[in-house]
Amino acid sequence: MFSGGEGIIYAVDQAGRLLFYRDKKRDGQGMSPTPRSSAWAVQNHRFVFSGGEGIIYAIDQAGRLLFYRDKKRDGTGDVANPAVIGLGGWLQFKFLCSGGKGIIYAVDPAGQLLFYRDKTRDGTGDVAAPMVIGPGGWLQFKFFFSDDNGVIYVVDPAGRLLASRDKTRDGTGEVAFPAVIGPAGTSISAPPLDLSQTRGALLQSIDPAKTIAARMQMQVQLRLTRGAEPTGDPLEPLLDAPDFPQPMYEALRDLSQDFLFPGLEHVPANTVTLLKTNPQFVESFLVGLNAEMSSELLWRNYPTDQRGTSFRQFWDTSVGNDQADIDMIKKWGDRKLGDNARAGDKLVLLLRASCCAGTRMR
Repeated sequence: MFSGGEGIIYAVDQAGRLLFYRDKKRDGQGMSPTPRSSAWAVQNHRFVFSGGEGIIYAIDQAGRLLFYRDKKRDGTGDVANPAVIGLGGWLQFKFLCSGGKGIIYAVDPAGQLLFYRDKTRDGTGDVAAPMVIGPGGWLQFKFFFSDDNGVIYVVDPAGRLLASRDKTRDGTGEVAFPAVIGPAGTSISAPPLDLSQTRGALLQSIDPAKTIAARMQMQVQLRLTRGAEPTGDPLEPLLDAPDFPQPMYEALRDLSQDFLFPGLEHVPANTVTLLKTNPQFVESFLVGLNAEMSSELLWRNYPTDQRGTSFRQFWDTSVGNDQADIDMIKKWGDRKLGDNARAGDKLVLLLRASCCAGTRMR
């Protein structure tokens, strides 16, 4: 749970959803309404804290600093699709918090206080190269947080509240060791731990079927061709297949006109007639062509599982309809040849005259 400023309170529930609350009165008398939620993969985040003005920073399991923005800040938006603004190493810190205006304070394993700045605050920057603004000794505290004016608060093991100030707020000053500003109060005890739920959450957080897939989806975005489709197993290798949009009747025609229209020479001159295509022939030709292409790709060590359909176009579609002639062959199932055309039979106009000869397909 953390503050977003101006009475906004963010929380993450056990289902991994980011919840939005608002304290409208901000005088201790108001009650936050029922929270509104958006889907959030919190199991992949180690730290989550606000940067003010709708900015939310998070550290994922790969140790990267992520940038989210709650654009609406009224509980109706969807906080998703983070930008990576810090590469690796962020899991090492014991404490992380925002100091406002893009400032991020961290305490490293040596107990030093570090100063980072997110200069752009729009998800496009690269937050790196911290400056040490406080020597060792910061690991001893139980709680660590800051306001927007450079004041850093901590709570020591005795329950006392301490504070120090980052006077320059630019990474050049040295922050003195915190001084006590509040006596020890009532000890804050942790709530009872439900080990059964903890066990389930822990197993889910280290499940490679989820963590590896989520990490790869964050790092790599693939534009699938028509020959590659996601499988049911997110860890299964994605084997692509090339896609050739050229109409393959041209290759058949170049081999011999008889392959495309046997007996054309016997059609009398000055003849106009209609012809119907032969879908069984078209599909059998494309099946054989794709089988040979799959064998060629396998021979040349191309990363394919031979389930792709590289050639789906037989007729020329440059005149308008760009729909492929056949569906993916692996989707045919037990359908017969001739039953897999996506647009059905085609009508061909045959025109043969003394001055010209040709066909027009519709």
